[in-house]
Amino acid sequence: MNDRLGYPPMSGGAGDASMGAYGDELTLGSELPSNMGHTPASPSGVVVGGGAASTGSGPSRDVDYLRDITALRLLCERATPTDPTSWEAVRSWLNAHSADEARRGAENVGDFNTTPLHLACRNRPPTDVVDQLLSASPDSVGWEDSVGWLPLHYACANGASEGVLRMLAGAYPDGKTAIDRRGRTPLHFALGYTDRLATPETVVLLSSTGAGQCADENGMLPLHYACAYGASEEALRILTDGHVDSITACDRRGRTPLHFALGNADRPFSPAVVRLLLTQYPSAVDVIDNDASLPLRSLANRANTLKESQTKERVNAGKCLMLYIDAEPRPTADFLTALQALPDWLGDSAVVHPVVQKLLNDKISQKIPTFMVVYDFFFLLIVTVVYYFLAVAAIKKRFPSGDIDPQNLQPSEKKIDENYVVVLYVGAFWFMVREALQMYSLISLRMFKTWMYDIKNVVDVSFFLLSIVGGALMQTGLGDSYSFRILAALTIFLMWVQFLSFLRSIFINISVFLKSFMYVLKKLASFMIAVIMILIMFAQAFHTLFLTSEVCTSSNDSGDFRPFCGNFGQSFITVYTMLLGEVDDDNFKHPFQLVLFAAFMFFAVVLLAQVLIAIVTDSYGVISEKATIVFWSNRLDFVAEMDAIAALVCKGNDQGDPASSDRSLQMWKKLMDLFEDDISEIPMLSAEFWCYIFIRLIVCVIVPLWLLVGAVTGGILWPPQIRAMIFVFSRRDPSEINDAEQRTKELNEFKALMKDHQDDLNSELATNKADLVSMKTQLVDIKSDVATQLSEIKQITTEVYELQLQLTLDS
Repeated sequence: MNDRLGYPPMSGGAGDASMGAYGDELTLGSELPSNMGHTPASPSGVVVGGGAASTGSGPSRDVDYLRDITALRLLCERATPTDPTSWEAVRSWLNAHSADEARRGAENVGDFNTTPLHLACRNRPPTDVVDQLLSASPDSVGWEDSVGWLPLHYACANGASEGVLRMLAGAYPDGKTAIDRRGRTPLHFALGYTDRLATPETVVLLSSTGAGQCADENGMLPLHYACAYGASEEALRILTDGHVDSITACDRRGRTPLHFALGNADRPFSPAVVRLLLTQYPSAVDVIDNDASLPLRSLANRANTLKESQTKERVNAGKCLMLYIDAEPRPTADFLTALQALPDWLGDSAVVHPVVQKLLNDKISQKIPTFMVVYDFFFLLIVTVVYYFLAVAAIKKRFPSGDIDPQNLQPSEKKIDENYVVVLYVGAFWFMVREALQMYSLISLRMFKTWMYDIKNVVDVSFFLLSIVGGALMQTGLGDSYSFRILAALTIFLMWVQFLSFLRSIFINISVFLKSFMYVLKKLASFMIAVIMILIMFAQAFHTLFLTSEVCTSSNDSGDFRPFCGNFGQSFITVYTMLLGEVDDDNFKHPFQLVLFAAFMFFAVVLLAQVLIAIVTDSYGVISEKATIVFWSNRLDFVAEMDAIAALVCKGNDQGDPASSDRSLQMWKKLMDLFEDDISEIPMLSAEFWCYIFIRLIVCVIVPLWLLVGAVTGGILWPPQIRAMIFVFSRRDPSEINDAEQRTKELNEFKALMKDHQDDLNSELATNKADLVSMKTQLVDIKSDVATQLSEIKQITTEVYELQLQLTLDS
């Protein structure tokens, strides 16, 4: 087996290719002995190096006899499944020798304690050859080689026919539960053979005596192998029916069959496998392995290896993902980070799933995430605004009016005495603690790499570091004044970028706009290269044309601007401003200058502007169609970050469901119900009417105070309805859906319903087919038993008849 599962590769094992590698760290392998170090034959056909000692019959007195006896092993080893005629030599040898010689040849043991039956079973033999070998030496079917493999192990590991497997299992029934040195039964190898999937009949045959519950040295059941390498739904039902506990069985590394199934989600049978596992045990979606990884992480690892050209494999992986999410996994930090690990083509499908959207809405509207969001907003806004005003005050201090050189000022003259600098330190401390909590929580979840590879975290760290540095420079007056001015401008720019980045996870319109902006920039890459080249072309042309003209050579004391008379950089800036619309046609007096000017205005201003508008319009239209995906992807990133911190703050305790556990839910509902009652029919002069008015006035005072106190506490004291109103996003109001969209929605729902019915029918058919296969196998066994009993009865009858005849003759 593959060393990543704890199986060191066997030296000389060249058969690993017969068991494929699927699913990143969920790869299974095998040291199948396709040519596992057998002693080579000499040109004359005699085994070099000890053939006589391997015959099992003592030293041979005749070299020719030794050569003849060992020839059967060589013939079985050289026979190939692709050349049926290669087995004729084996048949001819067995037919040409006596029963005793055939027995000696069939029991000839070579390297690794392999007999001709072992070697024949390795090469997918015909049933008649196996029958002849069993007839020659019935006991050899129960002999193990040096690694504990029976001929049945070889046959299963190399895809022998069902007839051969049935013949070997019938000759030695205990072989179906026999294990090799690593605890593997023939069923393990039959399910691990990838060139041809094990049929339901084969699984029934090999698992009839309990092999389905035998775990290998890594704790892997045959079901683990079936999920890793692929098996039909009928075969899986045979393994799981009556043994539901096998679905939850974990190997040595804590991985369930679902881990292996999703780790190989690109295989054709994987969606059916995942559906079966989750139908029988939905809670398997929440089982983590010893590395604290959910089955979804295995799917993400596999999906990241699929190329764009692997369309069918991607479709299979997408189906497995939908089945996994339909099972409604618990919204843990592991689940959210696993969703983030999905590639974009698969993650986009996940974030628009209703289960995921409900999960994200519930998460962001809980108390701890709401607290983080509210205070993030508060400190981002306060720090950004305060930093700007403090930077302006500091720059005025560093650059006083008059002829004073800023470089000659002392630090005491440049520092500011504003106490508001403390606001910068408090805000920086908040984000520093928040970032530290996030890092620690990811370390505890063994997911620190996600923090390191996220560019957003670099911006977060830069934000609070620049806030601290800027505040310190303002208070102390240290540093070069010109450098401080540049640093302040960059810091203000970064703060607003950070603020926009925060808002994109809260408001969908801002999210779509920012995503559209970035998308347009990527699409404009080639366009901008063309624009720069055109600007350089016209700038050089104008600079060359004006260089020796009268405009540039004549003395000019009036200070008029002469745009193309300086260096090339000035010419380029002039052409760029002309592109933006700042044009003075009085500078172009020569006829050729006018021609070049007209060409620039047409090609650069008119055509390029139209192309730019077309690209931006088309790009924005594309990204607007993906508005939901953009928003929910941003929300997933934000919620995953908040939940990692909340998981650390709450220390594993449940944060509570705001729809059921928060007592303020009922209080807010009762207050709002007071405004639902219709008091128009109550007489105005009655006491009841004025009681309603008085209570409503009190509520009008209580509600604003409640909201204000809740805002001060970061939303913790807000009722769940307020948190949901602010953060829960509905994809679209049903009233805004037109008739065509409504019909499309109903049609899609009908298709989904029919698909569910189809899946149910397929599942029932698979169950019925598995039952029929089991009944067929039982009938075959009963038929075999009846035939055996009839043969015994016939033999007894014959013996009685012969005894009676003998008694008659004696009398």
